Amino acid sequence: MKKDTKEKYILDACALIAYIDFEDGATVIEDLIDRASIGEIHVYINCVNFLEVYYHTLGLYGKQKAKQLVSYIKDSDINVIFENNMDILIEAGRIKSCNKLSLADSIGLATSIVYKGCFVTADYHELETVKKKESLNIIWFRPKKVKKH
Repeated sequence: MKKDTKEKYILDACALIAYIDFEDGATVIEDLIDRASIGEIHVYINCVNFLEVYYHTLGLYGKQKAKQLVSYIKDSDINVIFENNMDILIEAGRIKSCNKLSLADSIGLATSIVYKGCFVTADYHELETVKKKESLNIIWFRPKKVKKH
């Protein structure tokens, strides 16, 4: 059996939200999804991070748009990881205990570690320090906002 050597990208909730809401950086996510559709790479989102996207969509746009989101995901080349196995849970617990992160960010990062993939996010504030401490593979899909004084 041939080993799958395709690159893996794990989307943070903010990445998928940027894509569906046409925010800054959406074209980076669109490119990843396009590359997945031709079989060049794999794109994943953990079910916990998808939950964040779903409740964002439901709360902001209502039931019909949330239903469309679910249909889109089912038909797309974005693979939802429904099984948070023991490795993901242990890694998420370790990351969360060592850093001030949300549970969802911890699970997303843990998924990228266990799947040996790249976490796709724009959460500089939460993850920049963690990336340095953990040597994580993270892609920032939009430029960091610089505070004006």
